[in-house]
Amino acid sequence: MLWVSLPKKIPEDFEGVVAAEIVATTAALFVQLTGTQPSQDTINALAFQAHKKIYPQASGLYTSLSSFGGLIYYRREFEFLKGIYKLPYKIPNHIQQKLFINFTQAADIYATEPKNADALLAEQEKRTKRAMVAIIKEDAALFFGQFPPMNEKNYQFSQSFDGVTAA
Repeated sequence: MLWVSLPKKIPEDFEGVVAAEIVATTAALFVQLTGTQPSQDTINALAFQAHKKIYPQASGLYTSLSSFGGLIYYRREFEFLKGIYKLPYKIPNHIQQKLFINFTQAADIYATEPKNADALLAEQEKRTKRAMVAIIKEDAALFFGQFPPMNEKNYQFSQSFDGVTAA
């Protein structure tokens, strides 16, 4: 039997933090038990299975973000129809230095407000496309220009871009 202890100062109330802890622990255990360096895909697959033991509804997004890092494109229509893709771009330093992301707990908008879900997700998809164009062009004005200031945000539901603002 193997016991793993994590420092008490690491917050455990945010699913993404738990996923990052699981990914790191999975990678360390794999190396210790097999003596080989696993691929990122292997770490991600094993960590996702462990994450589902804690959060049965886990989508795989948080473990993928922790396993691969960088820019991730995630889309899920149904459990059997989801995709998590690592994008081959880096956020330019002059954008990253001004980037502030405020994470809030996501709501399942399809269950609570199905009519609003399509409009919100369509808007999020447009913003994602514009953000990618801005990153490719290294255009900070285009990137930040699409997000309203924090005090003007009035989204009914949390979205992945809900907290993006220029610092």
